[in-house]
Parts: sequence; C-alpha cells; structure tokens
Amino acid sequence: MRIVVVEDEHNSREGLIRLIGRLDLGDEVVGEAANGIDGLAVIEQTRPDLVITDINMPGMSGLDMLSQLRGRGLRHKMIILTGYSEFEYAQKALKMSVSDYLEKPITVPDLREALDNVRADLQQQVRAAVEEEPGTIDFMFLRLMDSTGDEAVQQESRIRAKLGFRDDLPCHLSVIAYGESTDKQPSNMRALLESEWRTIGSCAVFGVASRGILVGVAQARDAGFEASQLVEERLLPAIGKTGCEVQYCLGEVERLVPSEAGYGRAAGAGEVVYGARQ
Repeated sequence: MRIVVVEDEHNSREGLIRLIGRLDLGDEVVGEAANGIDGLAVIEQTRPDLVITDINMPGMSGLDMLSQLRGRGLRHKMIILTGYSEFEYAQKALKMSVSDYLEKPITVPDLREALDNVRADLQQQVRAAVEEEPGTIDFMFLRLMDSTGDEAVQQESRIRAKLGFRDDLPCHLSVIAYGESTDKQPSNMRALLESEWRTIGSCAVFGVASRGILVGVAQARDAGFEASQLVEERLLPAIGKTGCEVQYCLGEVERLVPSEAGYGRAAGAGEVVYGARQ
C-alpha cells in the first residue's frame, strides 16, 4: 500500500515511518506532513491508499482534514492516532468511516494488525467490484492488476480477446495523471481518450481513482502507426482546450502490465513524456 503519515510531532512521525519500513509488508510511505493543512496538499498530490494521521494538530486537526478530504471526493482509507485522553475523538472518527484508530504509544502488533485489516479491505473492494460487473473492461483490468503468474496471463488473454488485440502488434500505453480540478475531469479525460484512440484501432480506457490516473491501452490497425504524432497533434491540443491540468505519458508495450506500478514504469520508460499543464 501507498501510505501518507500526518503527525505534528517530528519524532513520532519519523518513528512511525521507520516502524512501517521495519514491518517489511511491502508498504511504502509516499508522503508526510506535520499538520492537516499540509497533509491535504500531500494527499491530493500522492493519492495514497491509506492516510495515518494524528487527531490534534496545529492549524487543522485530523478530523477536520478527514472532513475536507471527504468533501473533495477523496475516499482514502484512514487510521487515526490517538492518546488515551482523546478516546472520545476516536469514537467520533470511527463514525466518520475511519478504518481504525491506534492508541499511542503504538506497538508493532497493533500497527501490523491495523495495516493488515486495511489491506484486506482494499483487496475485498477490488474483488467485490469485479464480481459485481465481471464483463466490463474496467473490472477486467482491475482483476489483471491484482493477478500474478498464470492467472495474469489468462486474464490478459481474455482482455485481448474482448478488445480484438492481435498478439503480433504492440500496444500503445497512455497514462494521464490529472491534477486538482472538478469532479468531472476524469470522465471528460476518459471520453476524450476513447474518442481519439478509437479512430486508429481498438482501445480501452479505465481509471485508478486512488492514484489519480487514467490508463488507456490501444492497438492501431497499421503496424507503422506513429502514436506520438496523434498525441502531439490531436490529444494535447484537445486537452489544452478543456483547461484541465494533466501529465501525459506515452509508451509502447508488448504485453499488458499487470499492476498499477507497472503501468507507471512502462509509461515512464516509453518513447515520450508530455506535460500538458496549462
């Protein structure tokens, strides 16, 4: 999981970050902040899976930060840090759909259990989404991203068959990271991507809201198609007209990459990286 830690006490914050690393559960702390105001900015920038925050902080409390995050449509999992005297606040936090609370001083077993519970919740959400509408391309990709080994190979074959992708042609991978804007931005970007890429062949576009990205995978009918030309001459100007702020990455892959991190690495290693910030 990608984690942001928000804690005003420097030693407590750094100690918690070190403790997460010592657990060696595959989690990554992608950001930290000393108060709720800075925490909001870090969270919106990094789009973590989980936020661990203290309740009482200068400037903005953890509960106020949670309220603002919910108001902006950000639904990260959250663990509240609390002292014994703040138990009443922890109860209030649980009523606001906080995943859990940890009482200071934090112990290794308690932290491990809280992280394992959040990870299980996230995995269940993905499984539930796939089971709810197994035929949609979004959920087929979500299942691919959550698969490994033979299961990933089989799931990729299903996606290729559904989209009509050929095995002898490469796929053009687009990753759009969208910045702070209206709630309509991801849907607008998705419609724009689908419209343009379908003019050259087959494509699918799906979103990973927790990362603030849209992923498009397309395969052109023409083996000699120049994907960078489409992006430079049509997609970037069209995005610019919307006023949306994005970072557009383009790469070419032989296989569909079965992880969120993989999509980012493939695009970053691709032929072109475009900035379309207005």
